[in-house]
Amino acid sequence: MFYAKAQDTSYTRYKAFLTGKINSAKCPFFESFEANQRTFYLHKDAYSAFLKMKTAAAQDGITLVLKSAGRSFYYQKQIWERKFSACIAQSTDSIECVREILKYSAMPGTSRHHWGTEIDLNDLNFSYFESGYGKKVNDWLQANAADYGYCQVYDNQAFSHRLGYNYEPWHYSYVPLSSRFLNDFVEHIEYQDIKGFSGDSFAKSLSIFEHFVSGIGFICKPQ
Repeated sequence: MFYAKAQDTSYTRYKAFLTGKINSAKCPFFESFEANQRTFYLHKDAYSAFLKMKTAAAQDGITLVLKSAGRSFYYQKQIWERKFSACIAQSTDSIECVREILKYSAMPGTSRHHWGTEIDLNDLNFSYFESGYGKKVNDWLQANAADYGYCQVYDNQAFSHRLGYNYEPWHYSYVPLSSRFLNDFVEHIEYQDIKGFSGDSFAKSLSIFEHFVSGIGFICKPQ
């Protein structure tokens, strides 16, 4: 799966994988499955680990509900363009719209969800995890997710002081794979590879690779 840097077909395909420019349904190491009346895709290893974690959580009275998993460049672009259009309708400042979207959404081509290693769980609102049952879910994940290879990739910046996206208590990453893919992304992907969506010209000036792609919690970083 990992290729030497060379101008050959396999290397080009791997760069396409890293930036999400693939058909998830035809990716040989992705698993497709139905959950909550939707079709999801995850890397087979990440999916296997998630099932084990979900079973263990259920035994402790915690229900893990998948809200999002693998996303292609094209799926991410739909999310991005919808948010950009809504913002630009209220403002003519494109770069400020890009900054606003980047609080919680990645530029297409830079999302970790492209790799099939990321899951969003239970709820996409911060407040859900602050009290009641949502806090129990959060506490369980904090205490147990690492046993299954998962980490909370965008941890609380008030404590970690990392750069990039806002705190996302719902977003977990399968580290045995995502750490490798992050290393390969940093080594092989260039800003010229990130284009084809509104505001793509701001990627370099906003240090997307340095601050956002690499702006993750310490325990999720490649060792």
